[in-house]
Amino acid sequence: MRPPRTCLGVWLAIGVWLVAPAVAVAQSSARPGENHYQQGLACYRSKPPDYVNAAIWYRRAAELGHPNAQNDLGWLYQPRGRRPPPGPLAPSP
Repeated sequence: MRPPRTCLGVWLAIGVWLVAPAVAVAQSSARPGENHYQQGLACYRSKPPDYVNAAIWYRRAAELGHPNAQNDLGWLYQPRGRRPPPGPLAPSP
């Protein structure tokens, strides 16, 4: 006697439910520069914030085309008293 097809559908739905978060993580980490961006985010959100290292990591991710890193790097350079010190990261005058 064959099991009803609904049982197979339930198992398939459970499998998709269990695998979907892993697939989402794999896709997000596959984005170019994502690891560098996450490092920059960790520096930015640390207590106290480390804006210099955040700018370094954001720059690396931005050079790989990561859009959030490009945006956050721009925010670091806004005149809000949180600018990285002059150096290789500073924009040329």
